[in-house]
Amino acid sequence: MLDDLYVVADDRPPATLRILIAHAAEVRRSNPWIYPILEAVPDLDFTARRLLDALDEDTRDLHQAAQAFALACLRAARHRWPGSEKQATTRARDRLDEVRKARKNQQALHHLRRKVTQRPLSPPPPLMPTLLETP
Repeated sequence: MLDDLYVVADDRPPATLRILIAHAAEVRRSNPWIYPILEAVPDLDFTARRLLDALDEDTRDLHQAAQAFALACLRAARHRWPGSEKQATTRARDRLDEVRKARKNQQALHHLRRKVTQRPLSPPPPLMPTLLETP
């Protein structure tokens, strides 16, 4: 993976470097409540910031920052929480799934409330004539 960082085709950054940059941007947008590994591996956030800052620098700084961030990602992926057999990446994925489900439930509840408030207050007119209306 790290060897791919040095492969540059057509003067474009390699795909692996683009993936690392996208992941670094995601790490910078996250918070420890959603992505708890940020507290367990503090240099993950630091190296992500360094990688994003290095985008404006020369290629050598960019590759060094990308290597440091890739190594921090590997440490984060291998981290095991005390008293748990799950790796940090599995726990983070479980937490993201919980957040997605909660968001989906919240949207469904909001949609249901909107549907209830838009319901007409008067009963719909009868489709069949009542006994008094028959000739």
